[in-house]
Amino acid sequence: MRQTSRPADHRPVFDVAALPWAALSAACARGDTAPLESLWQEHKRPEQARAAAIRAVFTGACAAKNLPLAKWISTLYPQHIDTKTLRHTAAEALRQSHGDVWSFLCAQIDARPAAAAADIYKNLFKTALEHAPVTAVQKIFPHMGASASGYLYAAVLGDNMPALAWLTEACHGANSLRPPDLDKALLLACERAQTPMAVYLLGAGADAGAFGEAALKRAAPHTDADDGALLELLVRAGAHPQKAQDIARAAAGGDALAQRLAKAAEETAAHHLRLLTAHCAAPLNDRGTLADDLGAAQLGGVQAALGCTGLHYAAEHHLLHRLPKNSFTAGGLAQKNTDGETAVDVLVRRGVWADFFKPEDWTAQVEKLAAALDLLPTAVWDDAARAACLRTAERLTLDAAVPAEGFTLTRRPKR
Repeated sequence: MRQTSRPADHRPVFDVAALPWAALSAACARGDTAPLESLWQEHKRPEQARAAAIRAVFTGACAAKNLPLAKWISTLYPQHIDTKTLRHTAAEALRQSHGDVWSFLCAQIDARPAAAAADIYKNLFKTALEHAPVTAVQKIFPHMGASASGYLYAAVLGDNMPALAWLTEACHGANSLRPPDLDKALLLACERAQTPMAVYLLGAGADAGAFGEAALKRAAPHTDADDGALLELLVRAGAHPQKAQDIARAAAGGDALAQRLAKAAEETAAHHLRLLTAHCAAPLNDRGTLADDLGAAQLGGVQAALGCTGLHYAAEHHLLHRLPKNSFTAGGLAQKNTDGETAVDVLVRRGVWADFFKPEDWTAQVEKLAAALDLLPTAVWDDAARAACLRTAERLTLDAAVPAEGFTLTRRPKR
């Protein structure tokens, strides 16, 4: 196939560093356009050269914080300050923290038609979150609509805590804060070992166990450097404790850290168990677990303080497998939360469903086990695995019904 060469680009190009800045500033002060116009008069294509020269002078003046020159140029030749130039210059002002230049450029952008201005601001939002003070973020936020939440990660990328906090609160107030966006920002904070930001995001509602415990995997490389502080933070926030311990054991001094994480997980579970029992009016027994005679209605009902049913709360916080199986019904397990999930769906999402379906925990509760297995997604366990679990529970139930010494057979007396 014949390759055709691309035609040469003959558009005029001006080297910003080589422009006569002193002469241009002096010309601006006295209102003399001759030194400015001399930049393109001798060019082969003066009309094209004029536009290129004006953009170069405008951009360079803004970069040098020479606002009188920038304002003069934009007044003389506003038609040559196009959208691309404004966007590029404003982004650089944000990166360099040139607040006065940013304010000047905002006035230039605001003078554009509303749709064009909104488009420029949207393209600047990520840069503002990475580099700028909160005032710049506040200026752009109204143009973002529901998409603003998707840029939380940018504040983490720039280690800009004030911007992260402000944007999170602003999106929450506008009912546009999306949990997956919090979760993605948390992953980045863990990857970059930004523990204060991780603490903030978890407090704002980020899920420590989202995306298949990806936060633990991102935190793993930092275990030696921070002595497992980030892993412990995630475990206390609800990450899978066993997976965290497995990661810990692969690090230096891993056994001691794994024990520390196990303790953190136990303390966290105890905390959530206390909350669960308090809001469901369910007492604990002397073993620190729910009483065996707990009524199903107490856990199956929606608790306003928890924002879900007691069963969903228990599933979310790795507690459901600890509850006595007579404390809930099949109908309670099938009840869905506001996201359309059953308690079993929550277990699957959290990766702790296997603990819940241990056959030995379902002795004398085989019918409930069968109903619960029906709620388990097929992709998790196939029919053969479900049947094996159910058979084992049935066998254990029969074994439990037989006395240790066996049955004593007696002859029927003769009449």
